[in-house]
Amino acid sequence: MENKQPSVKPSDRIILLIFSIFNMVGRLLRSIGIRVGDANAETIIQKAMVNSEINNIIDDSFREPLEVLVQSANQQPSFKPMGRIAFRNLIMERVSNRLQIDATLAASPDILEQPIERPIFITGLPRTGTTLLQRLFAQDTRLRSPKYWEMERPCPPPEKETDATDQRIQKAEKKLSMVYRIAPQLKAIHELGARLPDECILLFENDLISDSLMVEFDLPDYYQWLNKQPLRPLYERHKKQLQLLQYRNRGERWVLKAPGHLRSLKSLMQVYPDACIIHLHRDPIETIPSAASLFMTSWSIFHDKVLPEKVGQFTLDLIGLWIDQAMEDRKQAESNPDSKVRFIDRNYKDLVVDPIATMRDLYDQCGLTWSSSVEQQMKLFLAENCQHKHGKHQYSLEQFGLKEEQVRERFAAYNKRFFKQ
Repeated sequence: MENKQPSVKPSDRIILLIFSIFNMVGRLLRSIGIRVGDANAETIIQKAMVNSEINNIIDDSFREPLEVLVQSANQQPSFKPMGRIAFRNLIMERVSNRLQIDATLAASPDILEQPIERPIFITGLPRTGTTLLQRLFAQDTRLRSPKYWEMERPCPPPEKETDATDQRIQKAEKKLSMVYRIAPQLKAIHELGARLPDECILLFENDLISDSLMVEFDLPDYYQWLNKQPLRPLYERHKKQLQLLQYRNRGERWVLKAPGHLRSLKSLMQVYPDACIIHLHRDPIETIPSAASLFMTSWSIFHDKVLPEKVGQFTLDLIGLWIDQAMEDRKQAESNPDSKVRFIDRNYKDLVVDPIATMRDLYDQCGLTWSSSVEQQMKLFLAENCQHKHGKHQYSLEQFGLKEEQVRERFAAYNKRFFKQ
């Protein structure tokens, strides 16, 4: 059956035309030495201070990653002019968030006195059902997952769900609407929503140290720098942001998710020593091209002439690095008799074939109480969010210049442990 492509509205065509003209003019100006959209670290900080209405910097540890990001972006010739401006604005927003977070915590130190007990982390290779699993957990109102809009602008601390008129929600919706206008195919790959739970490593962006920035932009120099950074301080700030988010809107347990946690499970466990970690598994032959398709779609929004072969190799390298580190961290944790962290392994196919049975078992493993009302809400969610709801996501290894034996070899140790190959 032919895969239906998302339709483009006339108004969206006009917006795309405007962007195209802007990019064309920007390229022309750049060809004569006028660098449209280049970022400057000090200018970003000054604008962030104005936007956040913060007059003093409490902690300037974000300066180094900011300098690396700016330098990496300015040296990347593939950026579209509009992409450079989007990058600069995003980084300015994240610095604004960082300044507001520090000021809020300084003004209300009791925020950091709140406990975060037995958080549930969902991780696994990209495209293994982590989003589906988190959103099933989110049907239980006793639990707490960070919503996209909260992570976009954490300050002031969100109120209870009565805050439907919060302007931050509308701003997030407008931003996502624009993203889907530019790249309508993205919805079939990974649905975003202002009020939907999403990856908590978006909180890492407020410290400008995050794999999610590399999913959005092609930043090779930043990638090399990031791979050398200690991540425990990042998880310590992650915890502070969760404490801020729950200050006026608590749940019994946090349910958090991101494939990127595989990069440093050791740091995660040091900061959250009683965490319950659900590790989802799927054949890398399926996950690698699917993740590469997501990366390529994101990069193509902001960059010209994105080469599939480059994206394929980047995806293989990045996810290979993640899983190597995750297996080493798990080995150390599981050999430590004093560790209170619990790992729960589940297969993607089991989640897709029988999600309710999978959730029942996970509730038992995580020490949660199952109820008929929770089951009913999950069934309703599944009925309203069937697979391929926004079109089927199509991809192949060959599309990204990869071969099956190449992927099998790279993930041989992972497959041997979790798939008995």
